[in-house]
Amino acid sequence: MDGFEKNTISFAEAVQKYRELFLDSLKLQVRSDVEVSASLSGGMDSSAIVCSAKSLLDYPLRTFSTYYEDDPALDERHWIAQITSETGARAHYIAPQASDAIAWWDHATYLNDLPLASGFVSQYALMKGVREQGVRVLLSGQGSDEISAGYRHATYRYYADLLRNLKLGRFARELPAFMEPNPLKSMGNIAKIKLSAMLSESRLYELEFRLTALSLSAMSSGIRQ
Repeated sequence: MDGFEKNTISFAEAVQKYRELFLDSLKLQVRSDVEVSASLSGGMDSSAIVCSAKSLLDYPLRTFSTYYEDDPALDERHWIAQITSETGARAHYIAPQASDAIAWWDHATYLNDLPLASGFVSQYALMKGVREQGVRVLLSGQGSDEISAGYRHATYRYYADLLRNLKLGRFARELPAFMEPNPLKSMGNIAKIKLSAMLSESRLYELEFRLTALSLSAMSSGIRQ
């Protein structure tokens, strides 16, 4: 992290620069000989893309979204509807099931060349549905959270790097930010840091694949019963 470039522009200037880059990138992506569609989760990244694309296209954008009706925490249709109503986009909804996750997991892992957790189900179901609709160009916010440091699932590698480089003072100061209110989750975070500091990436992926396979096997047994 010490090698990161320091920027001296103001926050307002950074906002304007980001906006210009964002819109310029979107203008490049909508250049197409076929109709452009978009994935839409209702989150900030995909919503910004759909709202901005409205002024760049001369036809209503088709959007594709997944939802889980049995779990309100995973049903984002309320937010998606606000965006489609505001932009006039034509919404398409896809609802994957637990049995789909089990059926797809081996093949999806092979395609990605790394172990996958449950989050892959939404993306796999969405892309499958998009293909079945004959869509060839799909705008997506996938990756924006990584640019904005919106996810914490890989943060343990940063702390492992601190340990390997013997930056123990920084490790001690910053570790509390990675801890969870749930003690078991905090213990899991510590375990990930230690394993990442001791093992190679290939070995970590092997262990993760085995653990996920055991979890899916147990889930499959529960469904059959």
